[in-house]
Amino acid sequence: MPISSIADLIRTHGAGRGGQPALTADGCTVTFAQLDARSNQVAQALAGEGVGAGDRVACLDTNAAQYYELLFGGAKLGAVNVAVSWRLAPAEIATIIADAQARVLVVGAAFAASVEAVEADLPGVKKIIVVGGSTRHQDYDEWIAAAPALDPGVCAKPNDVRIQLYTSGTTGLPKGVMLTEHNLLSLLRMGGETLDLGPDTVNLVAMPLFHISGSGYSLSGFHAGCHTVLLREAHPDAILRSVVEHGVTNLFAVPAVLRTMLGVPGIADLDLSSLRTITYGASPISLDVLVRAITTFRCDFVQVYGLSETAGTVTMLTPEDHRRALEAAGTGAAGTVGASGTVGASGMAGRPGWRGRRGGYARRGERCPGAHRPAAHRGRRRRRGGGRDLDLFAAEHPRLLAQPPRDRGAARGRLAAHRGRRLPRPRGLPVHPRPGQGHDHHRGGECLPGRGRERPDVPSRHRRRRGDRGAERALG
Repeated sequence: MPISSIADLIRTHGAGRGGQPALTADGCTVTFAQLDARSNQVAQALAGEGVGAGDRVACLDTNAAQYYELLFGGAKLGAVNVAVSWRLAPAEIATIIADAQARVLVVGAAFAASVEAVEADLPGVKKIIVVGGSTRHQDYDEWIAAAPALDPGVCAKPNDVRIQLYTSGTTGLPKGVMLTEHNLLSLLRMGGETLDLGPDTVNLVAMPLFHISGSGYSLSGFHAGCHTVLLREAHPDAILRSVVEHGVTNLFAVPAVLRTMLGVPGIADLDLSSLRTITYGASPISLDVLVRAITTFRCDFVQVYGLSETAGTVTMLTPEDHRRALEAAGTGAAGTVGASGTVGASGMAGRPGWRGRRGGYARRGERCPGAHRPAAHRGRRRRRGGGRDLDLFAAEHPRLLAQPPRDRGAARGRLAAHRGRRLPRPRGLPVHPRPGQGHDHHRGGECLPGRGRERPDVPSRHRRRRGDRGAERALG
């Protein structure tokens, strides 16, 4: 059976390789046939809630098997999957779910209280299901237990939206990036060909599934028929243990995670010989970290570049590219890098310059056809500045997320001072004001108490300079 849609990923492998392991998560392994049947039940349960083609189904949890059940089950109905970042504040979570107009919301037990706190702001959500149950909402397993394992049989079209990821970088409010079947399948085919993925691959997924580096990369593995090992979060020691325990051959990690993996005590004593390819991206990597990673893991390395709007990777550096670069740098590590893979560079649907008629941002009108800013956000100032995604920056500085939102800029400055160098200014972080605080004085989107509102009669260039000086004072 040819794979022509996201639903076909599990249909095809469920029929042809049903007895092979498909997914290991939280210590439990399911086969392709079992995941296919489970997604059929989810599809029927969603249909019972009135979900149909084009409706949004949101999920809020750390990496879990339920994500794939909802994705594949929803795809069999033609529904759109919306994974919401669990790192956001409750008000921000509510904003994204409301903007997506999700009809059903599935929540991990750890985040049930956050959703219940803003439930009144989610009038469009007709059903909330909690994995593990709660006092107010139905348990996920109970919800699907009575549903038959029958495939609804909906056949998707290439321009049907299948996944809606919310991304803001550091320049504005989160935008819903609508990825079609054609967008995604172009990425998945390229991933199997260039990342050495196949039926004999054990593919470790640790990046968050609400990010293209997690969801897009993992679906490349499902397309190739891999055994996917899913971790809740990207903890370096857990990644290394999983490599040893499951014989992982492939994984994706951001450079900051690679660096912390190299610092795990006892790494030299671990048998990591099963590794064949490590893919990395989303931020620059230093030569020192790259050389140490290559000499430690002794496998192929592939660097990828892409973004949510392009359904992930658009270009890459192959193992052969790494070998040539390391030889030119005279590092002595070039001999440990293989020479497999081919360069891949494509547009959103695998063709250079392809724009897609139905892709783009969900309901946002500025700078993008067919899109608009939600009414709740009209009139708000857009944050200035560039920089890295907060979720990926937080992987490098995990203590940052432990700080209250208003204190993250200062925490970031302390981390920079500890490392002996200044990082980009706090305006590069998408730090949002707390509900009810409004937008008083902005420092890259962060509210500073006691500054009052900006005077409209002050020229914007003066306001920017004043904000820059405030940011510099905060960094000390």
